[in-house]
Amino acid sequence: MMTDAPAERPSVLLPEDIAAKLNDLDEMVVLLRKAVPADKTWGRQLTAQLRNADGCVEVLRLTLLLHKPVPEVAAASSQVRMVIAAIDASAAGGRADLTTRLALVHMHRLAKTVDRHFQSLAERG
Repeated sequence: MMTDAPAERPSVLLPEDIAAKLNDLDEMVVLLRKAVPADKTWGRQLTAQLRNADGCVEVLRLTLLLHKPVPEVAAASSQVRMVIAAIDASAAGGRADLTTRLALVHMHRLAKTVDRHFQSLAERG
C-alpha cells in the first residue's frame, strides 16, 4: 500500500545561481577533458588531472543528491576547489595554450564561488 508521505527535504538547499555554476563547472571539466590534445605530454597530464576533478565534482553532486549533512557537502566542495586550483596552477606554469589556461581560470573562479557558498552554510551550522 502506498502512502502519501511527504518527500524527504534536502539537507542543503541549492540556490539556482549556485546550481547553474556547479552545472557550468561540471560541463567545463568534461568538455575541456575532450578538447585537450592527447598527443602532447602536457595534454595527457592535464587529462589525468581533469579526470580527477571530474570525479570530485561527481562526489559533490552525489553528496547533494543523497542529502548528506552540510559538513560533508562543504568538504566535497572544498576538495573540488583544491583540485581545480592545483590544475590551474600547474597549467599556468606549463605549456597549455591560452584558451586552455583561460578555461582553467574560469573553472577555478566557478569552483571558488561554489565552495564559498557551501563553506558559509557550514559556518552557520
